[in-house]
Amino acid sequence: MIRLFSAAAVLVLVLAGCSTSNNPSGPVVVNEMGKIVVSVTWPAGVTGKLAGVQRYAPDKITAYLYRLGREVTRADLVHSGSRGSADITVAAQSGYRIEMVALYNIFDQVLYTGYKDDITVLANTSTPVDISMYNAAPVLSTAKTTGDNSYILTWSRVPLATSYMVEESPSTELVSGGSLSGNKLSTTVYAGSDTTRAFTGKAPGTYYYCVFAVVPYGDSYTASVAGTSNFDFYISIQYGAMSNMISVLSGATGTMKIDIPWPLK
Repeated sequence: MIRLFSAAAVLVLVLAGCSTSNNPSGPVVVNEMGKIVVSVTWPAGVTGKLAGVQRYAPDKITAYLYRLGREVTRADLVHSGSRGSADITVAAQSGYRIEMVALYNIFDQVLYTGYKDDITVLANTSTPVDISMYNAAPVLSTAKTTGDNSYILTWSRVPLATSYMVEESPSTELVSGGSLSGNKLSTTVYAGSDTTRAFTGKAPGTYYYCVFAVVPYGDSYTASVAGTSNFDFYISIQYGAMSNMISVLSGATGTMKIDIPWPLK
């Protein structure tokens, strides 16, 4: 009887110990802080993909800080010479992600993007993070012909882009007269997240294509549904991140001259 009581007592003590180890007394609180020192090379203005259009240098670069998929804070970089920098004080933890967006502020148009994952901030420590900025304009490759009236377009992926929009035009102009107030000449033939698009059964003729990247920052550019008109890309044509334009010849035709003696009888 004594032995049974002793065994039961030991079992109770073991269970009590397990319960204590598996159930900490209260949530973990992060009281210590650290600092992220973000820096980038400030992008210079470049000649646009569309001849005669100057892409301005960005006048604003913002760092968006995320953790566990939620925005923690944001900070605008201070521009000094060829560099931009910002100090961000946050809780000393791991798993931070920074997304960088460079804008031409007058049109709120995204010109460059960048990002950095898996940033760990130590307590009472400054963590340097140098981020490369990428051109937000996709690069459209030469079309790959797959038949007399079919071909495939492929373009580069843009960091932070959520989707792409392909414009097809009968000329090198997307808007009549090249003016923001002109009529739209192009048609949106693709809107989605892929970086390739196949065309089949195209009528004979020459088609002109360019691609826009849709980035979830900035207000002047909104994605459209393929086949619908979208005038939000006008500013992108003039100042923003438009790809190079290519031409594609579909259903090329030629003539054959036949010359034979006409029978006399």
